[in-house]
Amino acid sequence: MINGSTHPGQSIPQAQKANNEPAPQPSADKQVTGGAPDKHLRKKKLSNFSVKPEVHTQKYLTESLSPPSQRFPEYHLTMKQKRALRTPDVLMQTKHGVGFTRLHQAIRDMNWEQVQRILQLTPQAILEKDTEGNNAVHLAATWGFSKCLYRMIETPQGFEALSVKNHQGFYPLCCLLGEKFNITFDKGLLNTDPNMPLQASYHESLTTLEEKHDHEAVFAKSVLEDPENIALMNVMARATSQLLLAMSDEIFDDYREEVNLDLQRRNFPVSKLIDFSNKLTLSETLKALTEEDNNNRIVDIMSVLWRLSVFLLESKGSSDPERLSHIHDLLGTMGKSHDIHPEWIEEVTADNHQKFCFLSTGTLGEAAINSSLLNNLYPLKKRSHYFIECSSNHSSPPDLCQINKSCGMPYLAGPSGMANCFYAVNLLFNIDFHSAAGQRLARILTAFTIGTGENTAKEARDGLIITHEYLKCSGRLMADYESRAGIFTSLHKSAKQT
Repeated sequence: MINGSTHPGQSIPQAQKANNEPAPQPSADKQVTGGAPDKHLRKKKLSNFSVKPEVHTQKYLTESLSPPSQRFPEYHLTMKQKRALRTPDVLMQTKHGVGFTRLHQAIRDMNWEQVQRILQLTPQAILEKDTEGNNAVHLAATWGFSKCLYRMIETPQGFEALSVKNHQGFYPLCCLLGEKFNITFDKGLLNTDPNMPLQASYHESLTTLEEKHDHEAVFAKSVLEDPENIALMNVMARATSQLLLAMSDEIFDDYREEVNLDLQRRNFPVSKLIDFSNKLTLSETLKALTEEDNNNRIVDIMSVLWRLSVFLLESKGSSDPERLSHIHDLLGTMGKSHDIHPEWIEEVTADNHQKFCFLSTGTLGEAAINSSLLNNLYPLKKRSHYFIECSSNHSSPPDLCQINKSCGMPYLAGPSGMANCFYAVNLLFNIDFHSAAGQRLARILTAFTIGTGENTAKEARDGLIITHEYLKCSGRLMADYESRAGIFTSLHKSAKQT
């Protein structure tokens, strides 16, 4: 959680600020018991200007740290007396001198009954802000009040609140992550130069492809088992379950058709726990996955979100799906120098399944790292078995697959199309790619593609960075690639090596 950054800070009395020590207390013989305060204790003369003690600050500290019975006078009233106070205008009211609403306080107190009561009467209270610009969703994320967070984002006001920044520039999902700084999604995995986004290398100690695949799988396992990542995907699954209900039947049918193809061909991940029969069942399934406290369903949720988000954007009338699709096609042109075996798109049946090469069960991707994370997925064809690099390719300039292989990078199929599709999640939830939440999502996607054997870390990285950089100007993508301009400038050195 972001400690001390997303809720009202506590004022420090002036006497403590200089040396962080408690303010000196007046001696017993000088205590004031009545009448006017002792001028030597309670007033300082500065020329003609006098500074009186911060009585309002002490009152605030007392109120903010005291139990509910002292903060709210109505705490000990009878039910009949309380009823008059439960009107919308009272429940939304900002407490004088404190700077946050009763809903904010109920969240800080983890008072689920009070939260439910306020949301039932005034769902608009979710959007009310405290003195630091935090709405109720910010605070629920910060305090880890999951039950409250899920309840709020299932409302229109709560979903709207996900796209609101506080005064520090944080979205609620950033507060959930507990990070104030931006991280790179390949931190701890690759050596990268922020000034040359397409350049990357492995640590010198990793020399063989086997070592690099194992290194990636260990990274993927740690990311997919991270409690903060699981919490983040649970929140996104909840919000997605609500968006699904507003999707048109026609667009949902298009989505379901693609999932059925994936299921028949077994070349993209589909979870056995997901019911795709209609919008309502899929929505309920996503909710149910977030309610299993003792189970990690991040892979099952990801198997839905990476493809569904594009269709949800289309349902909202966005033009971004067209741009994403255009870049997706160009990624294949600039980076996939492979011959694809016909069996890759052949349907798997009970009669022919033995002839296919599937990923090993109980491990992650191309590595022999044991994990049960993929146990709920239908068996996946092993991409590296069906994507065969062309024996002779004299393309000029060299494609991204050739360039990365010349630098010792493991490559399966070129820049990740799955990463390109998943970028729609950022667009759907208004998450900046370079924010803490955006980079965390990129790490999760990278781990997911590694774990399912769809792509390597560098392929996922290439797909995300290229999509981000050229989403608003996709027409310039191939020109920059062919002339080594824009983000491709850094490839000059690699091109000479091939």
